[in-house]
Amino acid sequence: MTTVKVRFSDLDPYGHVNHSLYLTYFELGRAHYLEERNLNLQQLLAVGVQLVVVDAAVKYRAPITQGEVTVRSEVSGMRGASMIWSQSLTFEGKVAATAEIRIASVGLDGKPIPIPEQLKV
Repeated sequence: MTTVKVRFSDLDPYGHVNHSLYLTYFELGRAHYLEERNLNLQQLLAVGVQLVVVDAAVKYRAPITQGEVTVRSEVSGMRGASMIWSQSLTFEGKVAATAEIRIASVGLDGKPIPIPEQLKV
């Protein structure tokens, strides 16, 4: 779990976080999840592994305005060269959005490779 402070620049003319930024918040949550496990994207890159988003399904449930957002992230499935992340954004005690993000593990040449052991949970 991580907390993200909403910046003024994240807001649209209606005072809501722009829908496209929800994906940025989810990405911050995934990066924090990895860091909590003493792993980061640079370490993976150093051993020839890249993690790339190949599918993102977001359900928007409530607006986010100024304040802080809690991002919850978990790996809910793995198969071959891909993993599914289940994530949610909570704002003022309400779930503002949920997402299912499919991430592929690829080599430096962009071709699929098995998920590294250090990512398996």
